[in-house]
Amino acid sequence: MENLKGGSRGTIYRRSLVSDRLHYEAFWGSRTKAATARPSCPKRRKRATSATTPPSAGGRPPEGVKDAPSPNSRRVLRSKPKSRVWLFLFLALGLAVSCRTIPPETPVPETFMPETPVPETPVPELPVPEAPVSETPVPELPPPEDEVTTPGQTVEDTLGERAFAIAASLNDSELAGQVIMTAVDGKGRLYDASRNRLRAVKPGAVLLFKPNVDGPKSGIIALNAEIAAYASVPLDSGEDPVLLPPLIAVDHEGGLVHRFGSGVEHLPAPLSYRDIYLRDGKDAALQAIEEDAFRSGNEIAALGFTLNLAPVVEILDDTNKQFLSSRAYGFERDFVVDAAAAFIEGMRRTGVLCVIKHFPGNSNLDPHENLPVLSLSIKVLEDYSAPFAEVIEKAEPSGLMVSHVIVKEWDAERNASLSPTVIQNQIRERLGFSRIIFTDDLAMGAVASVKTEDAAVSAIAAGADMIIAWPSTLLDIHAALLAALKTGSLPRPRLIEAAAHVITEKLRLQGSVPSPEP
Repeated sequence: MENLKGGSRGTIYRRSLVSDRLHYEAFWGSRTKAATARPSCPKRRKRATSATTPPSAGGRPPEGVKDAPSPNSRRVLRSKPKSRVWLFLFLALGLAVSCRTIPPETPVPETFMPETPVPETPVPELPVPEAPVSETPVPELPPPEDEVTTPGQTVEDTLGERAFAIAASLNDSELAGQVIMTAVDGKGRLYDASRNRLRAVKPGAVLLFKPNVDGPKSGIIALNAEIAAYASVPLDSGEDPVLLPPLIAVDHEGGLVHRFGSGVEHLPAPLSYRDIYLRDGKDAALQAIEEDAFRSGNEIAALGFTLNLAPVVEILDDTNKQFLSSRAYGFERDFVVDAAAAFIEGMRRTGVLCVIKHFPGNSNLDPHENLPVLSLSIKVLEDYSAPFAEVIEKAEPSGLMVSHVIVKEWDAERNASLSPTVIQNQIRERLGFSRIIFTDDLAMGAVASVKTEDAAVSAIAAGADMIIAWPSTLLDIHAALLAALKTGSLPRPRLIEAAAHVITEKLRLQGSVPSPEP
């Protein structure tokens, strides 16, 4: 495009889109009506055209047209043939139409609509899980007192006999599953991998952590219901099928150990009750502990939890206060024992079982990362572990957790959780504890020197009743237990005994699982 200037005006020469011939038109001109008026008829257009000097053949203006026209006049272009004018107008009109967009409210022409309407595709229904929650109500049994038929036989004996009968009726895979507590992946619902693991192993207990329960209560309830559906073991009772459900557990100590989100009450730190004890007396502190445990127990029981891995029964001293911090109830032995018993009683009133921990104690080293060692004399060790014996007698907790500490005077070679000497001699015999013995988490650094599968077999063979396994090792641990059962390194009577201890607490909790048919 070439611009020729003359004075304060200019003339633009523009190449036509239709032909190669150059035409120019006056772009800047007078804005007055007289100067800008176009010829209104063919004759006037013809006279105006004839009065205009045509351009030279080379496309340049002739020599006489060098300056711009005067302000009161306007150069008029030589008219093009009518066909080309109409072609130009037609192209301009087509360009304008092609650039125009249809506003949203303009309906689409009917010619663009399909002649036959497309039928609506129905939304596919979600598949029903293979192990849905049973809608058949579990038949209720008479109260335990009515079951005592033999003179001198206690309710505990009756529960134990029924539990042993159920354990003996399980196949090897189900039996091995009952002695495993595992975790799951999922929040609000199980991930497919966890669902498949639960279906394959049917573990005796499932422990939930913050990623599972840090959300709305409705999601926690749904997750626990799905866990129960996939992990329950069907029993042949001779009537309608009934299920042996898993224990669903959580660490709910209070203070530093709180897994839930803001929607679930955060219990005070255990050590904070010592302040009430010192200020207002023991009775006031114990009442506060039991009331808080009862209120919180009701809340977590409504979410589907049946087992609480609490309270800590260790006494604070210089050897463990760096690790335990505010998780223990204090430095005074009597108060620690009574406080733990009050917590257990408050939870039990809501139907939540408790596990005391960590026998016989820990050092200042964190067992999650290191191997704690207790180098104490026999006499000191007995005093050190005495609170466990007293809580067992006062509160009858459903479980006791053994730490991974090495106690040199008891067994200098093995972790307490893997030692027959500690589990059988100290817990079963000296403490007289007959319920579930749990190991601490087998993924901790304190037992890193032992392969996880071997540690699981060793713990059950040593007398533990339930081990804690992470999802990534669940299938391997289950397979290792079955292999040990087949080779005899884990005797079947020992596995039945361990499973029976777990099932006894389920019977105590539910009171609705009938004995299998003989």
